[in-house]
Formats: sequence, C-alpha cells, structure tokens
Amino acid sequence: MPPYADISSSIGVNKTNTQLGDALDATVKTMIDDGSLKAMTEKWMGENEDQKVLTPVDLTGEKGTLIAGVLGDDYPYSYYKDNELVGLEVDLARSLAARMGMNVEIKPMDFSAIIPSITSGKIDLAFYLAYTPERAASIRFLTPLKSDQAVAIVRNQAVAASTGGQQWAGMIASLGESFNKTFVVEDRYQLILEGLSTTIVISLLSLLFGSLLGALICAMRRSRVGLISGLAVVYIRLIQGVPIVLTLMILYYIIFASVDIHPVLIAVVGFSINFAAYSAEIFRTAIDATDKGQLEAAYALGFTRVASFFKVTLPQALRHILPIFKGEFISMVKMTSVVGYIAIQDLTKMTDIIRSRTFEAFFPLVVTAAIYFVITYLFILLLGKIEVQIDPKRRKRVVKGVVEIDAEVVEVQK
Repeated sequence: MPPYADISSSIGVNKTNTQLGDALDATVKTMIDDGSLKAMTEKWMGENEDQKVLTPVDLTGEKGTLIAGVLGDDYPYSYYKDNELVGLEVDLARSLAARMGMNVEIKPMDFSAIIPSITSGKIDLAFYLAYTPERAASIRFLTPLKSDQAVAIVRNQAVAASTGGQQWAGMIASLGESFNKTFVVEDRYQLILEGLSTTIVISLLSLLFGSLLGALICAMRRSRVGLISGLAVVYIRLIQGVPIVLTLMILYYIIFASVDIHPVLIAVVGFSINFAAYSAEIFRTAIDATDKGQLEAAYALGFTRVASFFKVTLPQALRHILPIFKGEFISMVKMTSVVGYIAIQDLTKMTDIIRSRTFEAFFPLVVTAAIYFVITYLFILLLGKIEVQIDPKRRKRVVKGVVEIDAEVVEVQK
C-alpha cells in the first residue's frame, strides 16, 4: 500500500532544561556531520548480528549523568542480548554522554511513561520520538535523526484461510523450538528470574510496611477522638476509591518526580499505602468481633487496657484476621504486575521483553501465569501454617505430664 504520512523522529528533552537541550542538539549535529550517526544506524539496522555491539566509549561522568529512557523491547533500537541491554538507542546514548563528558544511565520503561518521565524530570531524553504538535507542546524536539513514511499493513485473507487448518499442528510441532527461543537462547530464563525476584521483593516489603501502617490506621480508626478517627476514615475511603496503578503513577510522576529514588521503592510505598487501607479495615472488623465481656473481666482482674488488648483481644482477633488477610495479600501479589507503568522490570514486564524478541506468546505468557500460581500457592501454604499455629482449635494439642509405659498411660503429674 502507498505511504499515507511523512514522519520525522528525533530526540525529545525537557523544555525547561535549555542548557542540556542545546548541548545535546549541538552534539547530535556533530555526529550527523561527521557521519558517526549514519554509521551507527547502519550497524544496528543491518543484517550482520555479529557487528551489533556497543561502541566502546569513555564515560567520565565529569559533567554529571545523562538519563535516557528506552523501551527495552524494541529491536533493534533497545533490546536485551545475552542479558545486556543493547541497541541503537543505547549505543547513541552512550556516545552522546561520552562526547559531552558525562556518564549515562539507561532506564527501560513502558512507552506511555516516556513523555511524562521527560516532563517530570525522571529522565533527560528519549530517542526516535515521532514529532506531533501535541507532543511538541509538552517536550522539546531536537534536530531530526531520521525521516520515515507511514504505511498500513493488512493481513492476506487468502493465505490466512489456507493455513488456518494447519495452525494447531504447526504450533504443537514447534513447541520445542519455541521453548528454546523463550528460555534457552541468550539465557533468557535469567530475565524471568530477575523479574521474579523484583516481584517477590515488592510483595514482601509491601506486606511488612502495609501491615504496620494498617495497624496504625486501625488504631486511629478506633480512636475516641473524632478528628483522628475521621482522618483514618478519609484515608481508607480515598485509597480504596483510587486504582492502584493511578496511585503508583501519582507517586512516580508527581510526588516523587523531583526525587532521585529507585522505582522499586516507589512501588513499595504505593502498595504499602494501598494494602494498609484494606488491612486496617480487616483488623478493625476482627477486633470489634471479639467478646466485650472478656475485656470487662480482664479489667476486673486488674489488667490495663494495653495488657487486655494483647492478652485477650489480639489472640482472638488473629483467628478472624488471617483468613481474610491471606486473600488480600495474594490479591496484592497479583496486582504487582502493573508496576511496569513506572519503569520497573518485574515478572510481567520481563515476559513482554522476551515476547518482543521471539514474537511468540505461548510459552512466555503460560509460564508467567504458572509462576504467579506457584508463588501465590506457596504464600497461601505459609500463611495457612501460621493460621493453624495461631488458632488453638486447629492446633495440635500435646498432653504434658503423661508418659506411656507398656501401652498403659500413667499420670505422673497433675
């Protein structure tokens, strides 16, 4: 089909940082004039995979660090090869930083996050952004790197009809090859392990801090001071009414926009805040379900309010808390799959990266689903054992002071 639009692509930078933008623009023009940009482009766009290696450069860091945002799953612009992030954009970022006397930091992120990251200052630049008037209103476009023409691609219905009946047979026959490309080639299984570790770290830290914050919110919610109780109610209703992905984006692009903090820590903060709102209500409901008469008896025996809570209320409340708490935690583990929106390479994001290289969805998606099932099942087993140990009705009882001699039970201590 004939092209229907002309598109120019260039580097996008923050409009307010004119000094950096001018320096980058001058360096880009130099690379265009001396032919180094053309040679670099031909290397990465060519068919010789052996030549696709990062250009050796001297990153002194004397004038700071250049932070570049890339997709990480966009061959040949930025992609993982032998578990190393490479590609035209990565090579260009390193060369620009070296020529400007800077170091470089590459941040893989979702495409929807790139322009907001530029405007908020999370990254300094992004490469090969197509120019549009809407984007130009938010970011500054430097000297164009290349010009393209947009075309539409449609499916050949005749070919689709003739091959449709062979689809399942072909898929089964190619499972071995698909498995090899997904996990073995370039040791891509390591990407999945790296993403899995990120998911587990976020989940466990959010469980810890979210539970502690939830206990505090619960104490505020049950306070006799109207202002404190009201603030807790507002917090719970506000967090419960906002999707977690929006909470993460607000934290990343607004609250922590000017703070140099790792995205994983922002994710932990976001999920802790979210988990605290739900766990606080779980704690409050369980505490209110305990028999008030037992508290009055504890007071009559001389127990203080604090001692009565830890000796009488809490042990009984835990029996009601854990079954619901367990389900809420499992839901949070699965919700961590949205952290890719704030430039975190978790298990789901690593799956997307692998799919972008293999162009196959079966093994990456099925294995990722299986991994989520396994880790959530293990968490359920662990919390289930804790639940049994806490509940005296379900815990194994051991009779003390009794020994068995010749099949006769003799009481030795009363």
